[in-house]
Amino acid sequence: NVGTINVAPASDTETVPTASTPTASLSLNKTSSVADTNGNTVLGDAGDVITYSFAVTNTGTLALSNVVVSDPLLPSLSCTIANLAVGATTSCVASNNTYTITAADVTTGSRANTASADADNVGTINVAPASDTETVPTVAAVPALTIDKTAGKIGRASCRERVSPDV
Repeated sequence: NVGTINVAPASDTETVPTASTPTASLSLNKTSSVADTNGNTVLGDAGDVITYSFAVTNTGTLALSNVVVSDPLLPSLSCTIANLAVGATTSCVASNNTYTITAADVTTGSRANTASADADNVGTINVAPASDTETVPTVAAVPALTIDKTAGKIGRASCRERVSPDV
């Protein structure tokens, strides 16, 4: 007598890692410092100089080349990073990275400035550029002139005597 044997079908699953979609992107951190270059002990007034610094991070999954930071307030800015590895941050040692605060900036109360960073595309993958805005508060210098006026003669003067003030 032959019986029936039920066999359950066999199954097996295999997880195969797949490559994620490669990305090319940046982040930019712009910082500033102000120097009292006009020497009046008021920091951030007209005539003082703002120095900008830039740190660029590769936030993508591909190495980047020819990373360039540009800034419309600093048209002569020279800030180029030849190569930037994945996850790396590089501070850009820039030339022409200073701006002199103007009377118009003082009237506004601050100097806002936006820079951007971009790099060469990697093959057919476009680099997502980055930007960062730095706002520097400005102040008006407080006048510091005082005048002490005293008469040149102590005591009474006659009606026709001329007394010159000492200033």
